[in-house]
Amino acid sequence: MSAKAQSIAIRQALVCREFASHALEACRHGTPVDRATAQILRQRKEQGARDRRLIRQVIFAMFRWRGWIDQWEHEYLSKALLLAYLLDGNPWNLVCSVWAQESNLGILPMEWQTPDDLTAKQQWMSHYTQDDESLFTSEQLFPEFFIRSINIPQNQATVPFVDQLLSCLQVRSPLWIRIQNVDFEKLNQQLQQHHLTTIPHPILPNAVEVQGSINVHQLSLFKAGAFEIQDLASQCIGWVCAPQCEERWWDVCAGGGGKSLQLAALMKGKGQVIATEIRKTKLYEIRRRANRGNWSNIIVHHWDGKEFLGEDTAFDGVLVDAPCSGSGTWRRNPDARWRINLQDVRKLAGLQLEILEGAKNKIKPGGLLVYATCSLMQIENESVVGQFLEQNPNFQLEPFFHPITNELTEGMMTIWPHMLNSDGMFVAKMRYASGII
Repeated sequence: MSAKAQSIAIRQALVCREFASHALEACRHGTPVDRATAQILRQRKEQGARDRRLIRQVIFAMFRWRGWIDQWEHEYLSKALLLAYLLDGNPWNLVCSVWAQESNLGILPMEWQTPDDLTAKQQWMSHYTQDDESLFTSEQLFPEFFIRSINIPQNQATVPFVDQLLSCLQVRSPLWIRIQNVDFEKLNQQLQQHHLTTIPHPILPNAVEVQGSINVHQLSLFKAGAFEIQDLASQCIGWVCAPQCEERWWDVCAGGGGKSLQLAALMKGKGQVIATEIRKTKLYEIRRRANRGNWSNIIVHHWDGKEFLGEDTAFDGVLVDAPCSGSGTWRRNPDARWRINLQDVRKLAGLQLEILEGAKNKIKPGGLLVYATCSLMQIENESVVGQFLEQNPNFQLEPFFHPITNELTEGMMTIWPHMLNSDGMFVAKMRYASGII
């Protein structure tokens, strides 16, 4: 190692530790770590692209494996970061050498490769930390209430199902995009020029997995509205809604507008999609994305959960993609699992039911109410739907076919990350069966 290379590695190791400490503090205060990190990076112009990429890799690895390395977060942070970075499957680099020297862990560069299997990773941790394997179980990587809160399908054996789910949640999620306003061949040719590999989904139209390290937000095709970044599970929700061209739909909690844009595309730019959000910054994002994709049938409004568009407004369909724990997105947001407790989840379930009650009055007789969350926990999913149906007997579950497996559901389904290599989501489809609520 040259003196210059060693100096750079020492600096990067120090910067990563600094950002990791900030991230841990943000997490303790309930702040999303990506937001807190981005805020600091905006102030630190001296951190180049390579530093920024390494910082993010280190921070997300730290939270993904926090249940195994939290005992070293304070006094031996270098040891914690090195173990997490390697557990995440990252290649050994000079920064690892600095951390290894600081922590006296004894890991040699040629030994960096950690196994892919979660059980084997447990053994790897036990070997290098000289601690008992029982200290590194898959359950310790998640909040203690999570596993007992999921509704395991009746046709699945409990232990293998849980093992597969937890293993999947410990692997970085793939990048899925949804094509719009362009054919796949043209998109593929241009993405290949940037050394990106595209894998169209064999079943779901316009869904494409993209493999590669480039920031796709910088591509001219993205800026021209040729595709949107949207996870496979999220795309399934639009297909469950199945809006018709001349209908009017309301996306109640539109967020950044991903599902609003998909609804507009499925309606071929006809009809009308009302996208509402309580956060005004998100409203700007929806407008920007709608303009980029040239979706003139999307109308954006602020909605605070109370009055909206007058008493006579009614929709053919209403999508409530409710605020939730986000447990289905823990692959891409591993810090979120450490920022929530069971009491928080129960409060969210109350809010979800409240939003459904606020949205139901805007549905035409015979219209649809689609409820979705990016949660895997029953308290936010089946329990909320059950309460709503009990309080509103004029709504009934509407059976639908799973967009990918084509299995007929009874009106509810959970998309499990380990089955589709996607985020996890829940969706229920209900029809308003009477003109009187």
